[in-house]
Amino acid sequence: MMGDVAKNRVQPMALNEAFKILGLEPPAKESKEVNYEKIYEQFRRLHEKNELSFYLQSKVYRAKECIDAELQKQGFEIPPEFVERYKIDYEADVAKLQAQQSGNSNVENPKKE
Repeated sequence: MMGDVAKNRVQPMALNEAFKILGLEPPAKESKEVNYEKIYEQFRRLHEKNELSFYLQSKVYRAKECIDAELQKQGFEIPPEFVERYKIDYEADVAKLQAQQSGNSNVENPKKE
């Protein structure tokens, strides 16, 4: 029984996979700079593009989360303006998706700007 639970456990995303999902090249190991603008712009673009698929949005979000975590482990600090600028309002995404699925095309985008 215990073995079955372990087999179903989700494996953490590999850094190379995370960069592939976002369509980016990982920075060189000796690099002292990271282009957060590029990472976050790509994250936001892909997240919005896949707004009808929670699965794809989740993959995009987890990819960014993996990249952020790994870069922080390497000593990079994520500039606060990026964290604030690219926050995702999941409640608004859920409301929008539910409205679209119910056929209510008159519902405006409830995302906060």
